Amino acid sequence: QRRVHGYCNKRISAGKPPITFKLIEVEKITNPVLEARFNECRLKFRNRGSNERITKAFHCTHPKNIHNLLTYGLLPFSHQHNSCKTQVDNGWFGDGTKGIYVSKYSSYTFKYYRSPVPTPLEPDETCKVILFNVLRGQFKKLPEKQLKADPTPGFDSHESPTGLEWYLFTPEQVCPKYVLTVQAITDLLQKADDQ
Repeated sequence: QRRVHGYCNKRISAGKPPITFKLIEVEKITNPVLEARFNECRLKFRNRGSNERITKAFHCTHPKNIHNLLTYGLLPFSHQHNSCKTQVDNGWFGDGTKGIYVSKYSSYTFKYYRSPVPTPLEPDETCKVILFNVLRGQFKKLPEKQLKADPTPGFDSHESPTGLEWYLFTPEQVCPKYVLTVQAITDLLQKADDQ
């Protein structure tokens, strides 16, 4: 909810009406190979006394990348099976060629559906966002942006200063569970409340 409010504040300050998001389709994903890889990672974390708690996070990308992502998993930029050929940025909290990015807020990721130039959704536009099971393991909260930072020894992931982004060191730390199709719509209730 907080992220949608921030999304709307930016629109309102630009003279645009507020928007909200509507879930229009849910597709359950079953990939036994990725599930086994994820479970092995969880067991590895458990055996070394690391945090093995499963949490949820989101990732959005251009539609042409979704098939490979669901087949091979969320992969670092340089991986041969990563169909994304242009990086959105150099990685604010970790090197995108050495790890992967997810967010705990779905709406934070919607702008990446237009990669390589992230642009917020406009009313009536739709995007697909992937909901993942995630193993953050031992994470290091970074105090500020650290472009192309290497994975920190002794940790399994980085967290951005605001907690919006998680940089995970290995693809095994995520497993896709659902593809959500989301539509941006003009928020008539909020607009009416403001008048």
